[in-house]
Amino acid sequence: MLRTSLVLITLLCACSAGNQPAKPVNLCEEAGARCVSAPVRDVVAVDGDTFELQRLDGRVRLRLIGWDSPETGDSAACAAEDALGQKVEERAKALFAKGKTLTFKPEGTDRFGRTRAHVYLDGTHIGWLLAKDGLSAPWPSETVKPNWCE
Repeated sequence: MLRTSLVLITLLCACSAGNQPAKPVNLCEEAGARCVSAPVRDVVAVDGDTFELQRLDGRVRLRLIGWDSPETGDSAACAAEDALGQKVEERAKALFAKGKTLTFKPEGTDRFGRTRAHVYLDGTHIGWLLAKDGLSAPWPSETVKPNWCE
C-alpha cells in the first residue's frame, strides 16, 4: 500500500513539474532494502550513467537503471551529443567532488557485465541530479534511448 501511494505521488509530481522529472524515491530507504554504501572518494564517474567503484578486491562498474546520459567520442551519435556528454562528465565529477557517500541498490548485470543499480549520492538519485541540468533523462523502457541530437 505504501509503495502504491509513493508511486502515485511521484506520478502526480511528474505531471505538474513540466519537463523536470519528479525526484525519485530512495529505494535504499525502504525496509529490508539491500544496498551498498561507499565513500565517494572510492568512486569514479565514467560518464553520467556509468560509475566505477574501486575496491581493494577489484573494480565494480555500475550502470544506472532507468536513466540515460549523452555519450562522448565515437559513442556519440552527433557532435551535439558529444558536447553534452562532455558536460555530463564534468558535472558528474563536480557532484562527486562535493559528495560524501554513494549508495546503490544492485539489480543484476547488463550485457556489458556492469552491475545495474539505482545509485544515490548523499541520498539523492544521481540520474535526477543530472537531469536537473538537462544532462540525463529517464529511460523507462531501456529499449528506445533518448535522442540527444535534437
